Amino acid sequence: MIARYKIKQRIIEKSKSPFVRSLGVYTVLNFFLKGVSFLITPLFTNYISPAEFGNLNLYLNSINFVLPIVSLGISNSISVDYFKYSKEELSRHISSYLLFSFSISLFLVLMTISFGKWIGLYFKLPLLYIAWI
Repeated sequence: MIARYKIKQRIIEKSKSPFVRSLGVYTVLNFFLKGVSFLITPLFTNYISPAEFGNLNLYLNSINFVLPIVSLGISNSISVDYFKYSKEELSRHISSYLLFSFSISLFLVLMTISFGKWIGLYFKLPLLYIAWI
């Protein structure tokens, strides 16, 4: 009985920490976001055809594939560097991160322009979809 009381007190103490609170808020909001997208799916299927839904899914999955390549975890690096470096050093790091991310984006845009026709033929998509990706 005393052990249960101590465990309960420990849980109450830990739940008051800012980390646990922010983790709880993040978890609840993430479930909410996933739940909303899950609940909207039947609405989408009523208004768009299965082929359009497949194109939308291909588009969203392409974004999920390209985003880590473009960002390369830069936001995580910036959040660590914020506490590590002075303002001048941090601004240099951020500008180099942004320049690197911009160059990767430019490279991907040039590749899409160069090979967009073949990508569209392979996936049987109009060029407009390829341009949006």
